[in-house]
Amino acid sequence: MNHVITKPHVYPEWYQDARNAFEIQFALYLSKFGSSKLGRIATEALKPGRRIRPTLFYSFWYTQKKSYPNDIDSLPAIAIELFHAASIIIDDIIDQEERRRNKLPFHYRYDLNVALLASHYLIAEAYHSLEAHPLAQKLFSAATLCYRRAGQGELWDTNRDIELSVAEQQARSLDKTVAFFQFVGSSLDICLNQAAAHYEPIFSMLGKNFQISNDVTDLIFLEESKRYDPDHSYRINLSFLTPLLLKKGKIQEDEIFQSVPYKRLIELSKAARNEIGDSQVYLHGQFESERVMVKESPLSSSECSLATDFLDHLEQPSFWLHAHSTE
Repeated sequence: MNHVITKPHVYPEWYQDARNAFEIQFALYLSKFGSSKLGRIATEALKPGRRIRPTLFYSFWYTQKKSYPNDIDSLPAIAIELFHAASIIIDDIIDQEERRRNKLPFHYRYDLNVALLASHYLIAEAYHSLEAHPLAQKLFSAATLCYRRAGQGELWDTNRDIELSVAEQQARSLDKTVAFFQFVGSSLDICLNQAAAHYEPIFSMLGKNFQISNDVTDLIFLEESKRYDPDHSYRINLSFLTPLLLKKGKIQEDEIFQSVPYKRLIELSKAARNEIGDSQVYLHGQFESERVMVKESPLSSSECSLATDFLDHLEQPSFWLHAHSTE
């Protein structure tokens, strides 16, 4: 049974410590962030935020070094947050979002043209942040590969590709999220001089399940999230549950990516609840093979604990509903 979430999500101590450490370095970086008008506007896209990707970078770094990154070592984490912030602006425009963390999204606070220019500024600043790193060239290559992958994933999440089944297209669309987690893993592999197969596959897996968790929670708790205005219409996204609803006849293929009244989204939310039952139990089953993957990976026991703990938190509806309503 799914329950209404009334309490904020409680993050583990390791996450809170790493996030606080990152925020200190990030604040120092932003204090020198460009004095241009566009730079000042772009900075607004960086607050508030949960800093999930850089926090994971810091957490895994700590397990290896027993200390958090210094100002130079933190540059990949800063770049990750800048890339992510740019992608959020673009994603909200494409999805025609009216709320972001229960606030107006960037393109509503300013306008579409300014939002697009700010996203370009953030991408440029992300690459600029990496220039001072001694392994800049390798990090540039990793960032370019991941951002290209994210763009392709966003395309699959935007328009129906009739050459693919709905399930195949949905799986490929996950790259819009997986790519940025992949960059976290690739950066750790580069900076900590690890083999390419050490962190990157684990972070790609975490990114995939991060998006799956978001998709499931957003649909199952659509009404509780209070992100939607009952008087408006919204696009039906290609979410993780879309292929299941299509197979069960709860949604028609020609509805995907189309704008429908709010009440239609509520119908799909109720249909999804009936199909999967309790979302936390459902996600736990979805993540079972990933826990085996973590256990069999080359990660240390401490790193395995971080990865599995993060998966545990992704199962909890409050992980998303708290972010949608307050952060």
